[in-house]
Amino acid sequence: MQNLKTRTQQGLINLLKNFPNRTKLRSQTKTSSFSLLAVQVYAFGVLKNPFRAITAKEFAGDGVDAKWIVYGKVLGDQKVSILRLSLAPGAKTTFSPECPALFHTNGGSGRIGKLEVKYHQNMVLGEVYPEIGFITQSALANGGVEIENTGAEPLVLTFDFPQNAHSKIPGISS
Repeated sequence: MQNLKTRTQQGLINLLKNFPNRTKLRSQTKTSSFSLLAVQVYAFGVLKNPFRAITAKEFAGDGVDAKWIVYGKVLGDQKVSILRLSLAPGAKTTFSPECPALFHTNGGSGRIGKLEVKYHQNMVLGEVYPEIGFITQSALANGGVEIENTGAEPLVLTFDFPQNAHSKIPGISS
């Protein structure tokens, strides 16, 4: 396992070295633009960002743990931020960030607004799964979206925010 981790880290470091030449990177990895974005976010946001996860007090509450796992400035700008939200079984919260966000279900099952979500293992290519979605501007304009854990294990979600999404950058004191 350690050997695989080391090889994965070395592969990401090699991709990072080739980042300025996007054409070369695209042909080497044979991936879509979305996958390249994921590699860039991981490489710049995790390998180059030495911060530990910090509590997102504005989203934490009873039975709700919220942590910024990628945050701050990357290359001098607010490029990306990722929030991990964990709800204990039976917990509910109203989620109302400053801007729309993409979410991924990383564990458990529950409801986000009217959408039932569940983490699936052993996914089959071409099948549709209810574990990725968007928090829209319309939902935010109506006071946010209710998130509820309806399962027996923690509901874990990650929210990916776009560039310059926050008036106060997480992890940077004002």
